[in-house]
Amino acid sequence: MKDSVLYQKFAKLRSTIEILQEQLLIYSSFRDEIDAKENSSGFTKSLESSLDSKDYLAKIFNSITDPIFVKDRMHRLILVNDAECKLAGRSREDLLGRTDYDFFPKEQVDIFWKKDEEVFQTGNENINEETITDSSGVIRTIVTKKTLFTDQEDNKFIVGIVRDITDRKQIEESLRETRNYLENLLNYANAPIIVWAPSFEITRFNRAFEHLTGQKAEDVVGQKLDILFPAESRQESFQKIERTLGGEYLGVCGDPHCSQRRRYQNGALEFSKYLFSRWPEAHSHHCPGH
Repeated sequence: MKDSVLYQKFAKLRSTIEILQEQLLIYSSFRDEIDAKENSSGFTKSLESSLDSKDYLAKIFNSITDPIFVKDRMHRLILVNDAECKLAGRSREDLLGRTDYDFFPKEQVDIFWKKDEEVFQTGNENINEETITDSSGVIRTIVTKKTLFTDQEDNKFIVGIVRDITDRKQIEESLRETRNYLENLLNYANAPIIVWAPSFEITRFNRAFEHLTGQKAEDVVGQKLDILFPAESRQESFQKIERTLGGEYLGVCGDPHCSQRRRYQNGALEFSKYLFSRWPEAHSHHCPGH
């Protein structure tokens, strides 16, 4: 009932504005013939200013490239900008007074509707990542921010703004695929590889290094690098390793006089040769063992 009254008021207001616009045009045509009084002249200027302001605000509203909409308590669209019309592939006249179910797939709108109800019932702002099929049939990823507006007569409205993040999600997915590919290269490389942070905390420990040392990655990652070196050679080893912090590529040969010793899980020691270099991720470093 309240919604019916609201729409009647809305229709009446629109009709009044149209009548006033017509009167303004008539007044402008016969301006020289009208002997306007001071108060009526002031009224006309006020009316002109009001109409100009509405037009100005409408232009700003429609210049925003993110879709914006306003829904009533029945989830009907009562205000949309040009970007929302473009997203739905419909004219403003087609959108107003209708719900999302008239334009978008049901499984998508079910989520929109649920989030609308959460805002209506709690009054809390809602920000949700969701998918929507645009007018071209392309499924896009969006983030919709919805807030509640209550007018003087206690009518409730949803004000929503949509941000299209499809391109960002595609970039993120591409980076994720690249990262997974590089992770697999590292994990399944034949050369033993270990990566550590500037704090000498081990961050990666590939399978070949597991085979080399007999230690499992889950037991080593997060530990300090010194667990891999015996106490008697630890200081010398770290002096060489620290030189890579400045970006130096340090090769260590396999000669016992210049090699590093590694400790196996069973405590045995063996000479080996290492190549130390800076790893281009978060200032980490890596060491492929040979």
